[in-house]
Amino acid sequence: MAEEENTTPDDKAPENPHVKRIGLNRILIIVCLIITSVVAIAAGVTLYLTASSIPDFNDDENSQAELILRIDELEETLRRLSQYKSDEMTKMQTISKQAEQLQLQCSQGINPKLLAAMQQRETDFQLLIVELQNSSRELASMTRGSRDWLVEHSAALNQLRDKSVNRSVNLQYVE
Repeated sequence: MAEEENTTPDDKAPENPHVKRIGLNRILIIVCLIITSVVAIAAGVTLYLTASSIPDFNDDENSQAELILRIDELEETLRRLSQYKSDEMTKMQTISKQAEQLQLQCSQGINPKLLAAMQQRETDFQLLIVELQNSSRELASMTRGSRDWLVEHSAALNQLRDKSVNRSVNLQYVE
């Protein structure tokens, strides 16, 4: 009995784990009720706003005015689409005509006079390169000092001549 007298109700005894769990469950239930209430209010407001935005077609004046307005909007949209379609068709016809002209020009081939002039130009260019190389060699023989520039200069002129020869060959295949 002495032990029972030593314990007073003011002493803090360790809580039972079931008591802790019950307290936690109460808090979770309250939080769930609050969340449910917020969701229900939000759903109600959304339903109200949706219902209020639907026009009242039972009212003859309102429904006719709304329908006439909607018909006018649709007619305007249809007019703009029709205009856009006609503009695009005009563009397509112009492009088609240009494509036909290009195809006609390509099917006729190159004008023989133009081809002959191009071949003559390449021949003249090759002669110019050869004469320029000869002049460079003569100039190098007349001056003293290093002639490294002659090697580089001749290499550049040889490249130009080779490109011209390739163009001449390509022009022969065009015939």
